[in-house]
Amino acid sequence: MSGTGAARRRGETNLKFRQALTVTHQELTTVRNMASFQGTVTCEAPNSRLHHFVGCLEWNDKKYSLDIGNLLLRGCKIRNTDTCYGLVIYAGFDTKIMKNCGKIHVKRTKLDLMMNKLVVVIFISVVLISLVLAFSSGFWARDFRDRHHYVTALHRSSVATDAFLVFWGFLILLSVSIPMAMFIISEFIYLGNSVFINWDVKMYHEPQDMPAKARSTSLNDLLGQVEYIFSDKTGTLTQNVLTFNQCCINGRVYARDVRGLGQGRGAHSQPSPPPQENPYLWNEFADGKLLFHNAALLRLVRSDQDEAVREFWRLLAICHTVTVRDSCGERPPAPARLPASPSLQWLRPWAPCPQRHPSPSPFSRAPFIWLRGHSGQ
Repeated sequence: MSGTGAARRRGETNLKFRQALTVTHQELTTVRNMASFQGTVTCEAPNSRLHHFVGCLEWNDKKYSLDIGNLLLRGCKIRNTDTCYGLVIYAGFDTKIMKNCGKIHVKRTKLDLMMNKLVVVIFISVVLISLVLAFSSGFWARDFRDRHHYVTALHRSSVATDAFLVFWGFLILLSVSIPMAMFIISEFIYLGNSVFINWDVKMYHEPQDMPAKARSTSLNDLLGQVEYIFSDKTGTLTQNVLTFNQCCINGRVYARDVRGLGQGRGAHSQPSPPPQENPYLWNEFADGKLLFHNAALLRLVRSDQDEAVREFWRLLAICHTVTVRDSCGERPPAPARLPASPSLQWLRPWAPCPQRHPSPSPFSRAPFIWLRGHSGQ
């Protein structure tokens, strides 16, 4: 079983679990066995459905069904797994990620669109002027030949041929009015703006040591023309940093301890600074990252007399997704989505392995960890 990251495909950071068939996992244990593998996979035609796959593996005169849980999509990163052997089902443009790629649209700025329209208008104007001059030249040449018939021998070509040549002559002469150099100058201006963006100290992010980088030199002028910003979810433009501010248990709200400033109607309050000494030192599972402090709630938790408070923290500890890891050489059961249901059988405190120090989950501050339900998971 391995976890795959889908950040490249959809921007998500949570892991999706994929695992091999039980029969192949048990039988193909060496490289020689894998080299001698002779099987046939029958599956659906290439399509764009990322969350659906139907197939069948025929091996040793037996058939085994395949689903999306046995398929690794292109663009995924394998996590928690050192080595992975697989069989290529779709390749090239038949992969699901390539099937989801639509028509590529070239991004153009408003200035580029306006310049393109101006060039088209100027070119059409030059063509029309050349046509008018060519027709005028043809009429003048025909009238000149009618009046001066004695010079007809000097004009052996027809009037239409002369007008055609005159049209191209005027078109070449007037082509200098088309501002082709304007595109080259604008590209140099865009390049200079990109250099200044890369050098901007105010756009440098010190925590990650990451300066600004202009990946496209043709979209710089749009930065000053942004009118609306659309975000699909929290985390696209923010940092997804969750802080525990308050909770409501059995109808009572427990917020951060506050201190009053002043008296009377204009008095107000603000959160009190955290105590100098960590109030959670009594809890061996505390990681020191919880900045929330409420003295009344802390007393209820330590007394362990209030049933509602105890159940609140128990549910908060188990109602989330966990990734099961090895602990001191013992492999726990498979990862699972933990529901808030009365099917919970028993809990025990989580004790970290003395040889390992895994990073705690956001809810590891609560003194409970889910172990097993009625289904035996």
